[in-house]
Amino acid sequence: MKTFKIKETLLSVLKLCVSGAVIGLVGLFCCCANAPISSVLLGIEMFGFQSAPYYILACALLFPLSVKKGLFIERRFNPAILWKKQKS
Repeated sequence: MKTFKIKETLLSVLKLCVSGAVIGLVGLFCCCANAPISSVLLGIEMFGFQSAPYYILACALLFPLSVKKGLFIERRFNPAILWKKQKS
């Protein structure tokens, strides 16, 4: 006879929620700082390597949405400035 194990079910749901929050934190840092590589490395260092593909996916999806906005004015990505420097 199968029994419903509440403790195991709640622990699995809690792990899922925590990992989702961690991925959101890494994605938010990526958008604010415009530093996707640093964000992935920060996530790996703080929370472990097992979720690294999810950190990479979050940064890959969110970085293009925030290239012209960010927390630091000097760190905003502007391809036109790079093109002018190469032409000169």
